[in-house]
Amino acid sequence: LVDLIIDAGLEIVVEGGMVRGEINGLEVARIVHGETTAGEPIDEPQLEVGVGKADRELTAMVHSGLPAVDQLGRVVEIVREHRRPGAPRHPLNQLVPDRWLRAVLCRTPGLVGLASLRPAEGARPRPNLTARDVAIAAGETPDGDPVVVACSVGIALDLVPVAADGRAAADATGPPSRLVLAVPERDDHPLIRRLGARLRAPADVAPISGDWRAAG
Repeated sequence: LVDLIIDAGLEIVVEGGMVRGEINGLEVARIVHGETTAGEPIDEPQLEVGVGKADRELTAMVHSGLPAVDQLGRVVEIVREHRRPGAPRHPLNQLVPDRWLRAVLCRTPGLVGLASLRPAEGARPRPNLTARDVAIAAGETPDGDPVVVACSVGIALDLVPVAADGRAAADATGPPSRLVLAVPERDDHPLIRRLGARLRAPADVAPISGDWRAAG
């Protein structure tokens, strides 16, 4: 099942013990264990395809006769058409922009002066696809030092405390990490910088200029 996700060209993200496949930060597939999204018990892992809970359940009902690879290909084609730089405004390119920004930085960590980045779990689960949130990534500086990056799009007043919690979660199993707040240049608000500077280990702000969607 993981190979199916990889062969479809999706980004692999593991959160909450679950393997997910994403397109520019938007989940389009997941591997479920024990029971389906609809709550039906299953004896072996199963690939569910769709954007959000309702879409996964609908795909499972309407396209149950299709092999998993064909279900996945159908959804990937639709989402890729809309979730790309320069695409006309559409619900699929408005969801979870923080995770889209994280996906861009994981592909091109040099945008924030880092050597590597990968998706990481935050201290709290995401509530849903429409709520604005903060996406956490972890990686290394060019010198090999650990770093945690908190990605946010729009003015998020809870960015700094959520980022600090994300760093604390990452540091629980490793050495202290530098904390970077990655935001589009237009969202580089003085309040965020003041709050970041008040942390016991202050956070750095890394504004990304221009069209960040096209940067990676």
